[in-house]
Amino acid sequence: LYRVPPHLAGMLEKMTLNNIEHMGMSFVSYSLVPYMTRIESRIKVGLIKPSEQNKYYAKFNAGALIRGDLKTRYESYAIGINWGFLCPNDARELEDMDPRE
Repeated sequence: LYRVPPHLAGMLEKMTLNNIEHMGMSFVSYSLVPYMTRIESRIKVGLIKPSEQNKYYAKFNAGALIRGDLKTRYESYAIGINWGFLCPNDARELEDMDPRE
């Protein structure tokens, strides 16, 4: 009902941590992201001047809602840095940290 997963409505029978994590990701992807996209579009049309739309934009960071636990994120960043498709500052940016010089 209302695209709310059972664990967010307090219905935790037969739930495992793994199920809850995946249901949370699905909730973000299939329930929140469509609304986020509409809001981003309305911000662009309603708040940003047409002459400035190539310079400014609104973007929700849905990835922050589904990014997982700290250990998993850090392991992922280490893999990305070791394989060369991320640099340390990319990982810092994903964690909302300032870049290192």
